[in-house]
Amino acid sequence: MKKLLRKLFNFIPIFIMVIVLNLTIDPANIFNTDYESEAASIIASGKNVVGMINYDERTFQKEVIRKEEHRPDTIIVGSSRVMELSDESIEGLQSYRNMGMSGAGLYDIEGVTGLYLDRYQQLPSEVIIGLDPWMLNDNNGDERYRKLSKYIDLIDKKMTAGESRKNSALLEKTDLLQVISLSYFHESFNTFIKDPVLIFKTREIDYYGTNERNSESGIRYFDGSTDYPAQYKNRTIEEINESAREYATRDVYQLEDYYCISDSLSKRLSSYVDYLDQNGTKIVFFLPPYHPVTYELLKNNEKYCIIVDTEEYYRNLAKKSNIPVYGSYNPSRLDCVDEDFLEELEEVLISAD
Repeated sequence: MKKLLRKLFNFIPIFIMVIVLNLTIDPANIFNTDYESEAASIIASGKNVVGMINYDERTFQKEVIRKEEHRPDTIIVGSSRVMELSDESIEGLQSYRNMGMSGAGLYDIEGVTGLYLDRYQQLPSEVIIGLDPWMLNDNNGDERYRKLSKYIDLIDKKMTAGESRKNSALLEKTDLLQVISLSYFHESFNTFIKDPVLIFKTREIDYYGTNERNSESGIRYFDGSTDYPAQYKNRTIEEINESAREYATRDVYQLEDYYCISDSLSKRLSSYVDYLDQNGTKIVFFLPPYHPVTYELLKNNEKYCIIVDTEEYYRNLAKKSNIPVYGSYNPSRLDCVDEDFLEELEEVLISAD
């Protein structure tokens, strides 16, 4: 017994080193949330935030909904492809919050809905769901949703009436477990080697609050929607077309190894929709269009042409559940041309299909 204790005791310094480095370097900003918290306070005060960069959007959404004083009737959920939607682009939208997050998948959508439910003890009156093709790809490879695992689990239990799903396992990597995670230590150590002074640094607040609506640096508005930096919006048609072409001719974001529509994810989406509907929440589907050049390249590539089938699946689900559908991955269905992608595509939500 003494020998065992002695051996265990020898591991204590290593254990402490793992914890200290994970907490101090914290490359994914899991534990240091002051940056997101301060920005959320600005949003809660009714001001816009200018200059936020390299922040954790899931943590930011948690902080925003924790600090906001008024319950929005409508939430907009989805990836960065919905983050420009606001009352300027959706007629009749009043009490709302755009909760879009970069690369969001189905679990993220459940997570932000769970955030709302946890905060207000009720579901939103309306949920506008931005549906991207990768949301039904088992191999999309994005696990950022784990930052919202507590709230995904909450919605999961509600959808399944308290019964756990066999394939859920969402809580495998909670934030608290990351403090002793060897894989996170490896990431922290590599970050430390590249820049040792990080161990003495704190994240500087490089943004500010404003009532202005325009900025060269881009804005996160108090309603949650965004406006991109001028250098991004002011590109020429030629530059945008080239960017669209490059996007579809390299490995495509979250669409690699998308061989078929996931049976488990499609069932999960159907359960989520049924849960909202049964609890009186109005549902709207939004299919963000691709640039015409991008869409043609994806549609005609056997690796990515499943996006056509995915849109059809979403439309069939909407028809079955009596859900209005706005937009389309196919820009020609919306009469969109190259010029429409010079700035934000604000006129997409013109009519439901």
